[in-house]
Amino acid sequence: AALWGGAGGTRAVVVTSNDAGYDAALALNAVGTHVAAILDPREAHQSAAVVAVEAAGLKIKFGSGGAGVTGSRKVTGVLATSMGSSGKAGDRIACDVAAMSGGFSPFVQLWSHCGGKLRWNDTAHHFAPAPDKPPTDGAGAGFVIPAGDASGATTLAEVIGSARAAGA
Repeated sequence: AALWGGAGGTRAVVVTSNDAGYDAALALNAVGTHVAAILDPREAHQSAAVVAVEAAGLKIKFGSGGAGVTGSRKVTGVLATSMGSSGKAGDRIACDVAAMSGGFSPFVQLWSHCGGKLRWNDTAHHFAPAPDKPPTDGAGAGFVIPAGDASGATTLAEVIGSARAAGA
């Protein structure tokens, strides 16, 4: 929708665990797709993305997630669930587009493969390299420095700062 100005249907439900899903909802809305709901498992919060979506008049259901999609040859709805429940499907929201954004994870495979440890980042909601637990050589010295996206940086400024620090 954002790149080409088209959408796969006329009525969408966006299931997201990060603000990128709000960008998708806005893009769908801008090309004329009705966004029936945005399901976000996080607690209610105010970010620039949430403010923009609310200003566009789109409905956000905080503390909710997607439990399934209905339809056999095409999408006919999304089954919503409360994150505080047993996970069983609750409401069915009619739609012909189900969009999902599960977040972004840094490229940590090489770090982990070499023996580096990961740490959960509560702010970014992903695992990232633990700088105090790098991969070590035979003498016990760290020999890998993660940089840019691979360090867990999520904004352009963080990526550039991380790369500069690693290069230095």
